[in-house]
Amino acid sequence: MSSAFVNPAMLTWSRSRAGLSEHEVADRIAVKIARVEEWESGDSLPTFKQAQKWASIAHIPFGFLFLKQPPAEELPLPDLRTIGNVAPQQPSIELVDTVKDVLWKQSWYIDYLNEQESAPLPFVGRFTIQNSVKAVVADMRDTLKAGGREPRPNQDEFFRGLVRAAEAVGILVMRSGIAGSN
Repeated sequence: MSSAFVNPAMLTWSRSRAGLSEHEVADRIAVKIARVEEWESGDSLPTFKQAQKWASIAHIPFGFLFLKQPPAEELPLPDLRTIGNVAPQQPSIELVDTVKDVLWKQSWYIDYLNEQESAPLPFVGRFTIQNSVKAVVADMRDTLKAGGREPRPNQDEFFRGLVRAAEAVGILVMRSGIAGSN
């Protein structure tokens, strides 16, 4: 088998970035933990198949393992999630994968709409930061025909109704219970 001349520092970086221990990587690649330690120290090299498996479990492109240093990574959208009013220090790789996938699909959808010569949605860009929150919310409720005061059957039914209303006015709604193919 031919060796993959990967950068050992990239192995360590990708494992750490994915939140995996050396033991977890060894189990998933089906090698002894000593082998993972040798790869990360540069004392030996994985085969191409092993390196490809590493990249897959670390959620990185295979070519990243050959870089001199890790690429700068930023979530392409603001991360407004909080846990106990504290923002996460770094987004999970699952979130990064999901956001990138959604942005790719959104780009495809925009191209599709342009090919279909679809008209822009009339409510996009209607407001500025100077508008009051109440005015924006009232407009959103009116656009989605969501009064906000009627009784909700349950949370799931309310959410499904909101999604249907958004799609009915031309908003692309994407949701997933999985990240990528996980």
